[in-house]
Amino acid sequence: MWFTLPFVGVVLNGTSSVLYATVAEMISPSARSRGYGLYYAITLGSGAMAPMAYGLFSDSFGLSLTLISIAVIVLLTLPLTRYLAAPKSLAY
Repeated sequence: MWFTLPFVGVVLNGTSSVLYATVAEMISPSARSRGYGLYYAITLGSGAMAPMAYGLFSDSFGLSLTLISIAVIVLLTLPLTRYLAAPKSLAY
């Protein structure tokens, strides 16, 4: 399975670039530095706290229930995609 790591790295790097561009698109230029600061604080904070939180949850309720809860949380985000704006046409 280690041979899939380069592909995963490319895919994950692509998602972060899209998210950075989304912050720039959604926030006015005068508030962009605050928007990026908030984005990085939430991203890095949740990335730092999630392993501990899921570790405690797993110790208390078991690995199977932990993985099921992660799957349910991910599935609950799918309806949010309905509210995404249609992509703008690319005119050169």
